[in-house]
Amino acid sequence: MSRVQPRLVHVIFPATGADRPVAQLRVGLRDTSRADAASPVLAEATTGPLLVPGRGSTVDVVIEAGDVAAQAIESLGPGEVTVFAHAAAAARDDIEEGDYLSTVAVPLPPDGDIELRVTYLPVSD
Repeated sequence: MSRVQPRLVHVIFPATGADRPVAQLRVGLRDTSRADAASPVLAEATTGPLLVPGRGSTVDVVIEAGDVAAQAIESLGPGEVTVFAHAAAAARDDIEEGDYLSTVAVPLPPDGDIELRVTYLPVSD
């Protein structure tokens, strides 16, 4: 199976003890082949709004790459495409307190589903 087939990503939200609204969940693939450069987004899927229960949960998202992104993904080596997730409490792209964020680089595997754990960024008092 090609790395550019539609991929199912299981975004795993941790238990936080309280239900938390998410306005927008973005899951995508980034080109992380250049060490000291920005990592461009090759493909992404967005969903929401949703409510993450305090006990935690898993949300499934399918990522599909267009033709140009598919060519870029195929040209990159193993470990040079990573999967990311950002669940924003408000509909925006920047990261703020109260969001969930993937904090560990997860390389795009050659095939199969992807499990991606996100971390809650608590709101300061």
